[in-house]
Amino acid sequence: MTEEARRWRSAAVVVGLTGLVAASFVSCEDNPDNRAVCVDPTEQVRVDDAQCDDSADDYDGHSTGHYWYYLRSGSTAPGVGDSYRPGAGTYDSSSLSGSVERGGVDANGGTIKRGGFGGFHFSGS
Repeated sequence: MTEEARRWRSAAVVVGLTGLVAASFVSCEDNPDNRAVCVDPTEQVRVDDAQCDDSADDYDGHSTGHYWYYLRSGSTAPGVGDSYRPGAGTYDSSSLSGSVERGGVDANGGTIKRGGFGGFHFSGS
């Protein structure tokens, strides 16, 4: 292989790796460590996310209404209308570490997973 061919090959590898690293940083911004689903804690059932108010306080254990329920990646999110396990997540957003996003979980539920290079996806139940 000539010296010029080696330089082109080396440049192609650097450009390819640079693009891969840059893409991983961009994708991490949209892939939170925690996702929230809207729930009715009195009935212990998931409801449509549109029923939760983004400015609402965290559930205090006594109030009625709809509240955000936070789940970490790796947790199983219930489908809309399905019951959930209160111990699987938290109502207290201040107790979470990492990034948080309310909503965005498939209405059918499933496992919340983080993919390679910060990728995020749901596997249906």
